[in-house]
Parts: sequence; C-alpha cells; structure tokens
Amino acid sequence: GAGDFYSSGNDFSYKEFTSTDHSNIDIELGFSPIIRRLINHKKVLIGLVNGPAIGFGCTTLALFDYLVCSDSAYFLIPFSSLGMTPEGVSSALFERIMGTSN
Repeated sequence: GAGDFYSSGNDFSYKEFTSTDHSNIDIELGFSPIIRRLINHKKVLIGLVNGPAIGFGCTTLALFDYLVCSDSAYFLIPFSSLGMTPEGVSSALFERIMGTSN
C-alpha cells in the first residue's frame, strides 16, 4: 500500500514474453507458481491498493480475501487491446465477483 502505485503490470521485455522458442518451457515457469501459491495460501490475504493496479496486478487481486483501496486506486485490464488472454483464473473470478454483464 506504500507509494503511488500498486502494480503497473507485466514487463513485456522479460525473456519469457519475447522468446519465440517455446519447446523447452516448463509448465511451472512464469506466473503459474505465484498464482498457485495465492490460491493455496492458508492465511487471510489482504491487498492495499494505492494508485493503479494494471494487468497481472489487477487480476491477482481477485484471489485476495479483502481489499483496502485509496481514493486514487484504479483498475485496468488491457488484455484485449494487447491481444492476450487474462491470467490467474480472472476470467472466472471476475464474472463471479462483478456479474456476467460486466
């Protein structure tokens, strides 16, 4: 919750996003271990959001138990405009949280 931003999203210059050779990618690379740990976490997860929560930072918030957001918090999910699929089971969780029409 400290600072002006919660998350500015993924760094697309990261080698896993720019690599064209996917023959040796292990299923547990990338964000899979982080998502699995959030889902299986035994304690209550509390998110403190101050400023923008973009992309991955926003989708993982759906896995938290409780969120506290400042007046300057906002949420952006740019997957469609980037031609990407959402991660972190957000396709299912966002529908449950916000309803089918959203």
